[in-house]
Amino acid sequence: MQLNAKVDNYCPNHITIGQVRHLLGSSMTQGWRSKYRFVSLFASNTREMISRRVRLRLVIEFMSLESIIDEVREKLDKRDEARERIFELTRNAVRLSASAIKAIHRHEFDLAEDNISKIRKTLSEVVDSLTDVPELLHSGMVNTAFQEYTEAALLMILTKESRYAPPEEISVPFFDAYVLGLADLIGELRRSALDSVCSEDVEQAVSILGKMDEVLSNLITLDYPEAIIPGLRHKCDIARSLVEKTRGDIANSVSNQKLVNEIKKLNEKLLGTKLGE
Repeated sequence: MQLNAKVDNYCPNHITIGQVRHLLGSSMTQGWRSKYRFVSLFASNTREMISRRVRLRLVIEFMSLESIIDEVREKLDKRDEARERIFELTRNAVRLSASAIKAIHRHEFDLAEDNISKIRKTLSEVVDSLTDVPELLHSGMVNTAFQEYTEAALLMILTKESRYAPPEEISVPFFDAYVLGLADLIGELRRSALDSVCSEDVEQAVSILGKMDEVLSNLITLDYPEAIIPGLRHKCDIARSLVEKTRGDIANSVSNQKLVNEIKKLNEKLLGTKLGE
């Protein structure tokens, strides 16, 4: 159904139901406003432009509730298909991240680097798969996958090169996932520190403790509401506890080592006295 209307000096890019009803007068009834929608709007210049008039041709199309639901269903089906597709991808990324972290702690860096490369490729595929449904980019499973990858990638670079990599270098497009992964890194650094303590490399353990403290000190400066970076405060609380526990473990190790050394010296002294007699 087509309706024509002439108005003076009026050629909008967008027009509402109320505006058209005003233009067309009584021909646009309350019932029509609830049953019809505008699908296109054409403005054509005519000879009446000389008298500063513009002819607006409005094409109105009937749309039933059934057709509305069909459109909604089509969009939801597309979103559900994308969710199913990225579910497997993100789960695989999380699994590879855990394997990479274990390999780093075992100093199997070639294996860890191979896993990290696979994760990077998988997450790139996730982002490409969500071009038509960008709202899923910020879903929990995608965010978790990027957090785990960030943790593994940062641990790798920090262990081998003793430096921190920015999000761009490790291909993490979401700053919140990067920050939360950095917070989780403190737990893996504690594991490295305890490994050094067990191997009686106290100097290395103290160095790792310094990195833990450095990460935590910088993270707590991000004092934003929970809605901005969900989960950061909780992770910082856990990280603070881990730093203090690690400091205590190292202190106990140093004290125990000193005690052992003193006992050895005392035994040697006693043994020397007996031999002298």
